Amino acid sequence: MTRPRILDTSALLALHKGHPQLFHLLTRVELGEVTLVIPATVLAEANTTMQYTESEWEAILLLAGITVTPLSQHIAVEVGTWLGDLATRHVVHEARAVRGVIVTCDPGAYKGYQVPLLVM
Repeated sequence: MTRPRILDTSALLALHKGHPQLFHLLTRVELGEVTLVIPATVLAEANTTMQYTESEWEAILLLAGITVTPLSQHIAVEVGTWLGDLATRHVVHEARAVRGVIVTCDPGAYKGYQVPLLVM
């Protein structure tokens, strides 16, 4: 199995718009070929734009192979002084925690971080 993929806000918004490579990634998740992590802060940021209800999110979030990770007290304290917005910092934390690859359409958000990126 491949390294887990961590979606950032730009990737989740692009998936919503039908980005073909991200749709293919979702297909691979459905086939059990890859696991996908979505930090809760990413979900919140994306939903600021998308305005989905909880039931509308279920079409994606209830797929086997997708995990939404919470922003715990420990993580909030750890990332509190890092660069970037909260969602980006949460993504970096999760990528490091699971040795995953960050899926992004905005690689500039990770300037200053040593993390693997899959740019869409």
